[in-house]
Amino acid sequence: YAVMPRRIVMPQAEAAARKALAIDESLVEAHAALGLVTAIHKFDWNAARAHFERAIEVAPDHATARYWFAMFVLLPQSQFDEALGQVEWAAQFDPVNPAIPATAGIIHLMRSDFEKAQESLRTAITLEPGHPLSNIVLGWVLGSTGDFDAANAAFEKAQPMRVVARGGQAWVAALSGDQAKAETILAELREMSAKGNS
Repeated sequence: YAVMPRRIVMPQAEAAARKALAIDESLVEAHAALGLVTAIHKFDWNAARAHFERAIEVAPDHATARYWFAMFVLLPQSQFDEALGQVEWAAQFDPVNPAIPATAGIIHLMRSDFEKAQESLRTAITLEPGHPLSNIVLGWVLGSTGDFDAANAAFEKAQPMRVVARGGQAWVAALSGDQAKAETILAELREMSAKGNS
């Protein structure tokens, strides 16, 4: 979630997951981690799907495997119905995890169903008001509906995901016609990237 540079942590995560699976092929967490890395670092949807499906086969009640599968494999391929199904299953197994309704919020946002997206995000933020992902997605939803001040406020609450939050603020500035602010934030993001914070 942009807390540490992906180019550093993803190869480490893959190596650790493969080592774990060499010890015990049935470790659901290792299959889920490998599915995540394969999806967001290698963009190999078929291999990622296989890892997540194996994780869910081993442990059908593993909420993280289900919502990661939804967010990182199904959503990027516009398989919204299947993604929502996985999120609904995940919510049954882990009803207090704010990332699960936040994932539902992303799916609804991608469908341009802003009302359902806000409903899911209200649930997530009720569970954890400062949850970075929930506030990022809320910022995107509010920006998409033209509520720029509220969108910026949501992005401000997502500072643990500073790179993504600042990107959202640049997007809101551009949408609202404040080109100077958008360019200032983009310059800041380029500087952060040059320092390895991307």
